[in-house]
Amino acid sequence: WAWCRKTNSTSNLSSSKLIAEVIAGWEIFKVLAAEAKLFFSETTTKYWSCFNVIFSIKVIHKAKKEAKQDFIYSKDIFIIFYLILNKAIVKIILFLGGNMLRTGEQYRESIRDGRNVWVDGEKVDDVPNHPTFKPIVDIRARIYDMAHEKQFKEKLSYFDKDINERNCIGSKLPKTQKDWSLKREAIKTIMYEIGAVVTRVGDETAGEMWSLYDGTDILNEVDPRFGKNIARHIQKVLQEDIFHVSANTDPKGDRSKLPQDQDPDMLLHAVEENDKGIVVRGAKYETAAAYANQAFVKPTIANWGDQKLSNYALGFICPMNAPGLKHICRSGFAGKSDPKDYPLSNR
Repeated sequence: WAWCRKTNSTSNLSSSKLIAEVIAGWEIFKVLAAEAKLFFSETTTKYWSCFNVIFSIKVIHKAKKEAKQDFIYSKDIFIIFYLILNKAIVKIILFLGGNMLRTGEQYRESIRDGRNVWVDGEKVDDVPNHPTFKPIVDIRARIYDMAHEKQFKEKLSYFDKDINERNCIGSKLPKTQKDWSLKREAIKTIMYEIGAVVTRVGDETAGEMWSLYDGTDILNEVDPRFGKNIARHIQKVLQEDIFHVSANTDPKGDRSKLPQDQDPDMLLHAVEENDKGIVVRGAKYETAAAYANQAFVKPTIANWGDQKLSNYALGFICPMNAPGLKHICRSGFAGKSDPKDYPLSNR
């Protein structure tokens, strides 16, 4: 950050010195990537791309100002070449130290994000260490760690040649029969290692987005943005190794009444639409929501496509720490019941 402040606040650098600062910045990023093992997400690479463009504009502006002419062949060519290399630079950063596969500890830290979780009438301050959640969080963390271990690595991950990085097989968009066979083998490997699981694994819910991806043409007939949104979310889950779940089930309420005639906190619906998106109100049931990263929310009530119920026809990706979101969890069995009766919950 000291380097960023230096380059941003210095207005009298020559173009050659600015180029030197760009190179210095690159060296800093290499050290961070290789030594600190930073997790380079999609957002980080976008910031890096913007940074490159800003610096390129700054350098070319300086060059033109110094020479007092509209076009400088050598330096303009340098900048154009630099912009072309931008994507390659991002890939090199990822290759040096960016890790697409999470570790168990990275997963634990990802759910220490200020989410609003309640169980047995008490607010949970630290989900990974809370007695109710710790056993199952540890299992999910173990699944993440397995992909880094020599004996499991080849079965749980694959090498993506486009980014020179390994990704989770479970989150890969399947396109061939072999892709499905590898997924089955990965699940088998996980289950044999952890001895069964009482939660979502994650890839089974990412599959819902794969189904929508197959219907891209139909989605685009409704709104040209929808197909791109699905493709982007599939890639996000893959590249950031997100624990993704679904929010399907609706509270049943009084089935003799229409949704809008019931308690407004009962069924999820939109109450406002603005430039940032939609504001929703209501409830959903979902397994593992309190210790997942995001959920694919969608309706399951009858006749939700009816024009009168259009505010209830919602489909969106929701971060599990979204403002205003509250997780109200059922009581757990861990530490409260005989381990002989509930072996998985108490493990």
